[in-house]
Amino acid sequence: MGKLSIPRPLRAQRGSTLIVGLMLLAVMSIMVAATVAVTILQERMAGNMRDQALAFQRGEEALVLAENALTTYPFDPFNATSFMQSCTDPVDGRCNDGAWVNYSESDWEEKGVSVGNDAYYITRFWNYAGGGPTSNLCDVVFQIVVRAPGQGDNTYALMEGMFRQRVTCN
Repeated sequence: MGKLSIPRPLRAQRGSTLIVGLMLLAVMSIMVAATVAVTILQERMAGNMRDQALAFQRGEEALVLAENALTTYPFDPFNATSFMQSCTDPVDGRCNDGAWVNYSESDWEEKGVSVGNDAYYITRFWNYAGGGPTSNLCDVVFQIVVRAPGQGDNTYALMEGMFRQRVTCN
């Protein structure tokens, strides 16, 4: 039996296939790692957007509930003892002065009105304007400030709304 001889050009290429294969594997691994990193970043961004949207929705709900409370329980704004305390120490979420305080989380829980989902609001009597000599109606304006959390520990919406109510002047 005769001996098989390997042609010379193939002998010179021993091991080059392994090196090319390892280089392709390294490039593909880098591409996969980059894709995973981008996917994780996009997932975090989507989660943050969801938290922000949830906090905003809870804040909107609290604003609507505060407005409903102002219209459901009528009172005389010219003799409204419920709005006589300072905003540094509101009672039942109501106050009347120009000095707004940057409340801490525990202050909101103590001084604000809870509307569920850890959202709180404080209503401040802002101003009133008479209707003039021919009208017996006055506009009473309230400032409503809401603090509403999102799903995450560090997401909060701080919202403000102005509410005008037309009442009979005294």
